Amino acid sequence: MNPGLTHFRQVLKDFKDLSALALKGIVAVPLADLWVKAGPPPSSVIPPLTAAVQFLSIMWVFHAWGSARMTLLTRDMRRSAILFCCGVLLTGVLIAGFTTRPRRDKDRIVHGFIVRDEIRPLISPTYTTADALRDAEFDSFRVWTAVSIVIVHVVLVMSWLLVFVGSACFVTLFIISRRLPAPPSVARGK
Repeated sequence: MNPGLTHFRQVLKDFKDLSALALKGIVAVPLADLWVKAGPPPSSVIPPLTAAVQFLSIMWVFHAWGSARMTLLTRDMRRSAILFCCGVLLTGVLIAGFTTRPRRDKDRIVHGFIVRDEIRPLISPTYTTADALRDAEFDSFRVWTAVSIVIVHVVLVMSWLLVFVGSACFVTLFIISRRLPAPPSVARGK
């Protein structure tokens, strides 16, 4: 068996090591969105999908980087951190600019970026797309074109996944780097 996957199994079994607990916790975090509903809709699908993608990412990192050198792990930890930060920024911008939550107990509504032809003449400084969405009983497909809504939704979900995959990869690479044998100069006390 691949040494990285053996290490993965050991981490999954370990409930005492803080880094092993952090790895398990990072997979559980997206499931909180089932109740919080802070992420992209539908909130019944995206959190379990996110947790599954994270779990697969963690397995892949253990498999691919399980026996990598420290320099590669450090480089890829930086890349994972950048991925995470870009995902957070993009997700924040998309959620703020292209979603509406009609009520606290409801999923977010994804907007599009192209207003439908029959709605465009109605939009003015006194009647906005937010007003049109409210008048359309929060059916975004009555305000924006389906293609523009789907594009925004796909990019939003992908950026959301990027946040969690980036964090999972970072934590996994950190765990792998901690389990590497110390360099000879450190081991001898130099």
